[in-house]
Amino acid sequence: MSEPMTAQELAQKAFDPEWFRLLPAEAIRHKYFTDQPEYAATWDLYVTREGRIFFPLCAELYYPMMTRLYEYLPEEDRFRLHFRLEDVTIQQERAIRASKIHTSITEINDGRLIMTTHTTARSPEHPDWMPFAYYGHPWEGYQGSHILIYDYRAGKVEDRGIPVPFESIYGAKYDASHNCLYFTGYLRGHLYRYDLDDNRVTDYGKITEFGSFRIAEGPDGNFYSSSRSGDFFRINLKTQQIESLGIELPDNNGIHSRYHRIISYSACARGKLYLQPTFSTGLWEYDPAANTLRQVGDFRPKIGSYLPREGLDSYSQWVFGMAMDDEECLWYGYSLGGLHLVRWDFLHGGEPENMGLIGSPGRGITIAPELLYRDGKLYVGDTNHLLDGPGAAVIDLERLKAARAAGRQGAICADALLYKEIAQSVDREDFAFRPAPGFTPAPMASFYPGGGLERDIQRCLDQEKSVEQYSVLPVGNRFDFQAKQLDGILLWRELSTELSQVRRLRWQDDRTLIAQTGPEPGEMGPDAGRELVLTDGVITSCRPISAYDAEAPLPEFLRGLDYPAYPGRQYKAVPTAWAPWNGGRFLVGTRDGMLAVVTPEGSGGASVFSLGTAAPNGPIHSITVSPDGTRAYGVAGDRLDLGSIFYYDDRAGLRWKGMVYRSEEEKGMTLAGNELCCAALSPDGTRLAIGTRDRMGCIFLYTL
Repeated sequence: MSEPMTAQELAQKAFDPEWFRLLPAEAIRHKYFTDQPEYAATWDLYVTREGRIFFPLCAELYYPMMTRLYEYLPEEDRFRLHFRLEDVTIQQERAIRASKIHTSITEINDGRLIMTTHTTARSPEHPDWMPFAYYGHPWEGYQGSHILIYDYRAGKVEDRGIPVPFESIYGAKYDASHNCLYFTGYLRGHLYRYDLDDNRVTDYGKITEFGSFRIAEGPDGNFYSSSRSGDFFRINLKTQQIESLGIELPDNNGIHSRYHRIISYSACARGKLYLQPTFSTGLWEYDPAANTLRQVGDFRPKIGSYLPREGLDSYSQWVFGMAMDDEECLWYGYSLGGLHLVRWDFLHGGEPENMGLIGSPGRGITIAPELLYRDGKLYVGDTNHLLDGPGAAVIDLERLKAARAAGRQGAICADALLYKEIAQSVDREDFAFRPAPGFTPAPMASFYPGGGLERDIQRCLDQEKSVEQYSVLPVGNRFDFQAKQLDGILLWRELSTELSQVRRLRWQDDRTLIAQTGPEPGEMGPDAGRELVLTDGVITSCRPISAYDAEAPLPEFLRGLDYPAYPGRQYKAVPTAWAPWNGGRFLVGTRDGMLAVVTPEGSGGASVFSLGTAAPNGPIHSITVSPDGTRAYGVAGDRLDLGSIFYYDDRAGLRWKGMVYRSEEEKGMTLAGNELCCAALSPDGTRLAIGTRDRMGCIFLYTL
């Protein structure tokens, strides 16, 4: 790996000055915080019907801070604080912080604002943000997200409470026709509905591996969303049910878009939904009437004297925000070393047109949580500019049009962070742009306003280095089960979500796995389930079944024993999983997650040796033992937990191994499962199969 470039080397990179030209000053108002260094982000922005602009102040990772709600008053060039979260909700002092209001602010039928909280900030007790590691911890975990309703005219907040304990709400959308809120969970990947009239919460089950946040409103009035791996689905507001559309969002930008294909932003026009999946270079059109998805084109504009390169896997380019104006012209922010405003009149045959960099002379916006259109103006959030404070901007499109018609341009931006980011990108093979033929770039230091680019870049580098002190976790501090290799068989894609829940697993030989899937055993009917044969992890056959394999009965000598229990919960000290162990013994797991070794003794008796709890909560569902009877794996957990794997042998003892989770950018892979229900070791003891009964049922194959 080459050494990082120095500030001097970065400053001398050659590029086009026009890349850094701002929108005309007369067309934009831009303000950002300079006095609250603990807050580096904002991840929502909403403009009311009367034009008032609300956004949250958010903490990210490093600081254990609670979120705040602010209003931006552009005519007065100031921000107004409306409330601090700790003043309107009860928060535990040691808990992981509710540091954000995230992708959820909107008006409800009575004109008040509804919003939900989210976490990306650590507990004061922790070295880093650790929501998975502390899931369910009563004092230091995340308590769960709140639903807040705010009457901004009266200044009154109504706390509707925590609809799902320990879960963090990642995105939400209000259904005015039923006065309810649909929202997604970051940690477990479920979809929920909250009914404002009766406080009822409905859990629809898993709709993504974890952490999909955008819920888009379609032109048909229904809602749409997607999983991380690109499954596109509809939330039918009339039936209030999820409908699988049989469409996979495209992977058109290499490895990054394979593992992270959730909908980023969307807009509607002419009965179509236009959307952009994260990391995709394309704008896509969904037709609800025909249930078809097609690519409209490449959203990358020409910027200055640089042209887009084709067919490259580029991580560094993003779309932030997307809105149609009154003339059905699309506006969005294109981020590549600064956020450029792009106008794309594709419905009338136009091409993406760069209008200029969004920001002000000393600060270019790099990331925007939202870009919204209302009454001739664009409203833009400003977030995650190193550890600097966030902000907001308002762009007047009529003034922008007039300035461009008169030939008036904006200034060259003097934001060293933008120059540094571009300089670090231009030598990469996957850089998204190339210079036009015959164009000779100039050194950045030569056109940087006021000079001193090397000095200012060094300040950025120093600030980036200062962040390292906030991430002090050792490499081995993992919350997910680590093995030589993990592969996932996504049964919900192969069979449908209704048939994908795994009920039984067994190995036929070292290469062949038999899986039985379908409804709960008590709900089985003729041909209601499926039996799959998987060879080397690939489904090679599938047949209907009317019943699952019968589970072996509990051996008589294991009945009625004194199994370990939590005091006062002895009624749960009953076996739920068991397996033969070496020396004629048995491993037995209980309904309350306790594990024990049972040794038969003379005259039909037996001794019970407690190994303690094998999971944070819930029953032990399955135990599988190596052929020589010396190693055991099992799965456990309440249905509302994250699910966990445990391991036991007579030398190492009982070890918790963590959850099923893998999100690897370099491999283009996103895998996660919560309701782990069965486990099976291959005859040679080298592969561990784990089945889930999530709505998105999967089989996970670990190479040990």
